[in-house]
Amino acid sequence: MTDIIKRISNARTYLLDRLPFLGYLALNLKPKIATARDGVPTAGVTAKGTLYLNEDFINNLTEAELRGVLAHEVLHPALGYFLRVGGRDHKVFNQAHDYAINLLIEDFVKKAKEGERVGRMCDIELPKGVLISQKYVGWSAEEIYEELLKNPQQQVSGGMFEDCLTRGHLADGHGGAPSEATNKAWKRLLAGAAQAHEQKMGRGSLPGQLQLWLDNMLHPKHSWDELLSQYLGEHAGHPDLTYLRPSRRSESAGETLIGRQRRMFPDVTVVWDTSGSMQGEEEKIFAEVGAICEELSLSLRVIIIDAEIHADLEDLDEAQDIAEALAGGAGSDFNPAFTRLHEEGNTSVVLAFTDGYIGVPEEMPPNLQDTVWILTQNGADPTNGRWGSIIWLEGEESR
Repeated sequence: MTDIIKRISNARTYLLDRLPFLGYLALNLKPKIATARDGVPTAGVTAKGTLYLNEDFINNLTEAELRGVLAHEVLHPALGYFLRVGGRDHKVFNQAHDYAINLLIEDFVKKAKEGERVGRMCDIELPKGVLISQKYVGWSAEEIYEELLKNPQQQVSGGMFEDCLTRGHLADGHGGAPSEATNKAWKRLLAGAAQAHEQKMGRGSLPGQLQLWLDNMLHPKHSWDELLSQYLGEHAGHPDLTYLRPSRRSESAGETLIGRQRRMFPDVTVVWDTSGSMQGEEEKIFAEVGAICEELSLSLRVIIIDAEIHADLEDLDEAQDIAEALAGGAGSDFNPAFTRLHEEGNTSVVLAFTDGYIGVPEEMPPNLQDTVWILTQNGADPTNGRWGSIIWLEGEESR
């Protein structure tokens, strides 16, 4: 057992040096020797990254194959197997995910060898008998799954090909889908792994198919109206409607419109980055803030900030109320705004319009319900995946 743990440690160190993306992720595996009761004939991983290893199987692997096994196993939870499987047949989707993962590892090794320096080999192999086929190059696990269902003869049987463990105590305490905290943890690890890999190997060193997948998962492009409406419906609650406080649009509408009951804190707090790098984005942001006012009937507060707070506007009904308060063009630091919200004990949802190149707190103020980073087209997550959600701001054509 001691020898196996030492071999795993060496394998992780090797991956971290040669293929930092895989090595960074593999550091988060928690290896455990499987017992006969566990029923793991080869290796298997849980949603939280506990790695069960069959001692006989591991002892028969070369060092290069052991590295391949670690890379394969960690990519199952990291690439969202336990969330993506949903109501699909577990065994068949496990095989589909195997096909996709093994091709990805093959791409990693190929790309590393293309750029390797003299005397610096990338010695990583997949064990004999794994599921791999060039037919599925560029296919997602979901697409491969559908193909396997249409062609049952392509499915295989045997425990070697069921390495995503969901049974009883092997599921890290739960037998269903992973928790939101677990999903967010893997997203943070993926973001960190990608950054570590590119810092050491250079930009563009990740396999193209993986880069596309990471972009879609970490920075999904959504319909702004639909996603924000759904998000605020879940997090901000329903507005308290009242006739005691008519809307300020009543006069122009020619009738008394239902107002909102004043709350201690607004439903939504917009934090608007007006630093120099955000010049030219004003029109897009005005359109989005206007949509919040007009379509969602939520109480709104807007904080205008570059490196310092220039305006703090409360109880807004219309985007035009913000125009005269816009100021900035200097440095970039959101910390004063989040400090103010923290000191107030603010409980709203924060929508932060920015390109992401700005100072932010290490953690989100605990009283806030959540933060959504609304990033410009070439922006970057200012927290590197630590906290908050992301929506991309792309202008009217994406609405």
